Amino acid sequence: MSMRRIAILQHHRAEGPGRIAAWARERGVGLELVFPEHAQCPEPGDGFDALILLGGPHSAIAAPDWLCAERAAVGRWLASGKPMLGICLGAQILAQALGAEVRALPRPETGWTDVRFDDGRTRAFLQWHDDAFDLPRGARGRAASADCACQMFDHGPHRVGLQFHPEWDAAQVATLLETFGSACPLPPVDDPARQQEAARWLDALLDDWAPA
Repeated sequence: MSMRRIAILQHHRAEGPGRIAAWARERGVGLELVFPEHAQCPEPGDGFDALILLGGPHSAIAAPDWLCAERAAVGRWLASGKPMLGICLGAQILAQALGAEVRALPRPETGWTDVRFDDGRTRAFLQWHDDAFDLPRGARGRAASADCACQMFDHGPHRVGLQFHPEWDAAQVATLLETFGSACPLPPVDDPARQQEAARWLDALLDDWAPA
């Protein structure tokens, strides 16, 4: 694997890379966390091989100034051709940078949710979001759910957007529950079988996403 250093944009202190960190450790990939609300976004020429955008409680529709600056930086990353992965809010920002719209859902999508993939399989992933993105022009829709028409897209092999959260392991769920309390709609009792399946799926996705 030629990927050795990845910048990760973290939008809230309670929502970290989760099992992405385990994947990186096992493959000798270094991760550098950046909080774009408080620090300048990394640029494609800063020595990183790829960019990952995590989720967060902010809205990409009524974005604050710092999130607009992040979206502009994402546009420069797109022009560079380097790999990018967006998750939840991160996928919405990536979709906007590709020219797609982000819109509010009729109702939030939360907890374990069945996601139907273009290979015909259905898998369950954790979700917690009020908004969703349209499919960007030139992208391929890869998955959908009952309430969200675009759960995953790819724009070439190394630009991927996920509305769901395969990176949320048991420790990450516990942190979210502790931080947000009764406002957090995630199940307080974890599901080991579903978590193991999510971990296997994410490892395979990241291995395909990372250039050989």
